[in-house]
Amino acid sequence: MRFLLDAYNVIGQVNHISLADANKIAVFIAWLKSYQKKGQHLTLVFDGQHEHVGFHRTERLPGITIVHTAFSQTADDYIKEKINTSGTGGALTVVTSDREILHAAKKAKVKAMTSADFLNWFCQAPQVADEKRSPAITDRHVNDWLAEFNQPPDQ
Repeated sequence: MRFLLDAYNVIGQVNHISLADANKIAVFIAWLKSYQKKGQHLTLVFDGQHEHVGFHRTERLPGITIVHTAFSQTADDYIKEKINTSGTGGALTVVTSDREILHAAKKAKVKAMTSADFLNWFCQAPQVADEKRSPAITDRHVNDWLAEFNQPPDQ
């Protein structure tokens, strides 16, 4: 599953990370890694950081891609551009609470979810399959097996 996150929008919904924190990106990435499940790929899109950087910057980690847009392009514009070029294959889910981006995703028939819904879903503990249990063994079963092996049942 691939997710395209409006990263500052999602950080704003996380209770323990402040947007004013100088290390918010590193803390956010470490926190995401602690909940990330196998097969999930997260692309985090952040607004450009420096006015003299005229191109977007990408960093790749296992299962996570971090994109800092060019100074002249907002994260919202970058995400909308990716929505319009992603196709409707269903492989991508856009995560934001920005109404304009949600509308663009709906119009392009790309899956989308709000930041709060994503966090609720993402932080859930994985479902553990029920352990196989042996069937209940009754006295009748025991007596049948004892009779099978010519043992008199206990009285």
